[in-house]
Amino acid sequence: MREGITRMQRCLIVVDYQNDFVSGSLGFPGAELLDSLIAEKIERYRADGDTVMFTFDTHGADYLKTQEGKCLAVPHCVEGTFGHDLYGETAKLLQEDDMRFCKGAFGSDELFEYLKATPFERIELVGLVSNICVISNAVLAKTAQPETPIVVDARCTASHDPKLHQAALDVMAGLQIRVARGIDDKGPFYHGTKADLSVGDLLSPGHRSNYGEGEKANYIYFTSLPDGVAWAAELAEGDGKGRVYVVEPTGGFEDDPNLTDKKFPGNVTRSYRSREPLRIVGEVSDWAGHTPEELRTMRENLDEMKHLGIEAIND
Repeated sequence: MREGITRMQRCLIVVDYQNDFVSGSLGFPGAELLDSLIAEKIERYRADGDTVMFTFDTHGADYLKTQEGKCLAVPHCVEGTFGHDLYGETAKLLQEDDMRFCKGAFGSDELFEYLKATPFERIELVGLVSNICVISNAVLAKTAQPETPIVVDARCTASHDPKLHQAALDVMAGLQIRVARGIDDKGPFYHGTKADLSVGDLLSPGHRSNYGEGEKANYIYFTSLPDGVAWAAELAEGDGKGRVYVVEPTGGFEDDPNLTDKKFPGNVTRSYRSREPLRIVGEVSDWAGHTPEELRTMRENLDEMKHLGIEAIND
């Protein structure tokens, strides 16, 4: 049986990545750096057959007479102007049939109604700015689909104010919106299992942990050190032979807290976890396993952990 092959569509919402927020009247240094990252995500979602949609901050010539204009007296994103258009490489990836939500407020009521009526397996938001329109639409998405994972990639959003940016990320995390924070590790990455899989398959969270009481894991785990992945392959559940796959994350990931700052401060084992699937891109055929004595000792240690009620950190 294959592990967690995704069937339902996912959704990427590009929030207000418009010229006026990047290089125009409300632009700020660093906003332009998101362009390549957002473009990469758009291309990945399209390659996987998933949905990409865009929101546009949209105002008229009477902007300064509106409540927002009275509080922020900087005309921006006026419909029909260059500032209203998408920025850079992201703009080139806009397709004729992509859904577009033009909104005169921070959050889009039309987007909310659409999400209420259209279920997705996962919804990810990127764009500008984190502490205003990104958080507003993330909350609307969470309200529309409370059981759907709502994700904001911290690498793909920003603000003119770093403190407000960090505060917005923290607030979203507190609202159970998953904030994926970037890690500077380019891989390659490895995952060990006994499942017989093929290139292109997806490995998803939801399988039983290999220690503790064996509860279903909320994360999928992987490493960029091939030496450590052999244990995972050999100790995984199942009767098949251990397999070591080369994988790529499809979303954000974080340090594995079961190792980082618990046993090995600084994550010297380069062990990570993600709530999003891993895509298999290859298999390692010449990995070295452990001796029967080493495996027996490790299994005894795991049994002892179960006896003591020691569980993996799973939240």
